[in-house]
Amino acid sequence: TYLNPDLDGFAAAVAYAEFLKQKQKVAQAGFLGRYNAEVLFAAQSLNFNPPSPLESVKAFDEIVLVDVSDLKRLEPDFPRERVVEVIDHREVFDTTAFPRAQWQIDREATSATLVAERFRKEEMKPGPATGPLLLAAIACHTLNFQTASERDKSVFQWLATESSLPSDFIRGVFTAKSDLEGEKLGQTLKRRLQVV
Repeated sequence: TYLNPDLDGFAAAVAYAEFLKQKQKVAQAGFLGRYNAEVLFAAQSLNFNPPSPLESVKAFDEIVLVDVSDLKRLEPDFPRERVVEVIDHREVFDTTAFPRAQWQIDREATSATLVAERFRKEEMKPGPATGPLLLAAIACHTLNFQTASERDKSVFQWLATESSLPSDFIRGVFTAKSDLEGEKLGQTLKRRLQVV
């Protein structure tokens, strides 16, 4: 996923690596930069140990991008010729940036929903740690379902048959991501402005 991923990108990447592993493929979820407040809160609340961020992706022969589809959100020297798949929900994308990639761009759902739909279609289930991460990502990215599509809602209900979130999770994650005390405001603005 992109530099300093949000919970949608984080959960979708973790889940897609798990999906590929369940299909007997070698996969690793990898992240660049730092985890933001909502990712850290979700990981702590769900007892999920996030992988250490990577220093570089250059050691990987093949890369799948999840929740990102344009070069502006990646490192300047990102090895784009190694990208073999792109899964994203954004309107802005450039298929020429990753010429080897298979593409799934779908604005009707969060990236977490797009990945969860793959489990559902194959009649597979996310693991006990991954299911709650996907639930959390869908709830957070849709602002607690204020912007959710029918697909987001349907996948959330499907995931909720096997997984759940702590009762105070939604309130807690929005509080965590809204905490801009001390240096957090400057860091948040810097990260947001780097994307533009």
